[in-house]
Amino acid sequence: MYKTPTPMAKKSTKKTPKEPSKFSVQFKQLTADTKEITGDPTTKIFGSLLLVMIGFFTAIAIISFYQNWTQDFSLSTTSSGEYAHPDYVGNIFGRLGNAIASLLVLEGFGLAGLFVPLWVMLLGLKHAFTLNRIKPWVLFNHLLATTFLVALLFGWIANHQPTLLSGLSGYYIYLKLALYLGRMGVLLVLFTAGLLYIVVALKIRSLTFSWRAPKPLPETERPSEENLNSSQEITPEPQDDILVHAVELSPE
Repeated sequence: MYKTPTPMAKKSTKKTPKEPSKFSVQFKQLTADTKEITGDPTTKIFGSLLLVMIGFFTAIAIISFYQNWTQDFSLSTTSSGEYAHPDYVGNIFGRLGNAIASLLVLEGFGLAGLFVPLWVMLLGLKHAFTLNRIKPWVLFNHLLATTFLVALLFGWIANHQPTLLSGLSGYYIYLKLALYLGRMGVLLVLFTAGLLYIVVALKIRSLTFSWRAPKPLPETERPSEENLNSSQEITPEPQDDILVHAVELSPE
C-alpha cells in the first residue's frame, strides 16, 4: 500500500531583536530630559513669567509703533549701523520693538496684531498662577477668527490703500475676496462669518422665539371687586374703648 509522506517538522528559529538605532536612543533621552526640565516647578514659573514679559513687551511696542511709525518707517530700509544714536528711534523699545511691531501690524494684520501679545500674556498667566478658567488653545481659536474678521473689516472700510488698521496681509485678503465677490460680497462674507462665529462662541443651540401673548387668568382666580373693596376698607376702632383701656392701664 502507498503510504502518505509525513511532513517534516520545521526547525524553530528564534528571531533576535533588533538593536535600537542611535537616533532613537538619543531622541528618547532628549524627551526624558525635556520632561524632567519642564516638570520642575521653578522652571515652569520662570518660563511662564518670561512669556508674560514677552507679551507685555510686544504689546507696549505695538502701542508705541502707532504713535511713532512715521519716524521709524525708514528703519526697515536702513542698516543697523547707519543710525547709532538711540534718540533717532521713536519706538519706546528701540529697533527691536519697532521690528516686532512692524511685523505684526504693518506687514501683518494691523490692529488685530495686538491680540497676539495678549494671548501670550494669558498663556503665561495660566501656567504661572494655575488659572484653570483660562484655556489657551480655545482662546487661540478665537484669536485666529477675530484676527481675520477685524483685519478684513478694516480692509473693507479703508479699501483705497493699506492702512495700519488692516495691515498689508488684511488688505491683501480683502483685495482677493473683492476681486471674486465684489465689495458687497465681502460685506456679506463678513456678516455671515461674524454671525457664525457668535453662534459657535456662545454655543447657541436654538433660535426659537416665542411671540405669544400671556394667557389670561381664569375667572375663578381673578380677584372680585367686592373682595378688593372689602380688603381695602379698614374699620377704625372706637375711641371710647381706647379711652377705657387707657384708664384701666394707668396706675392709681
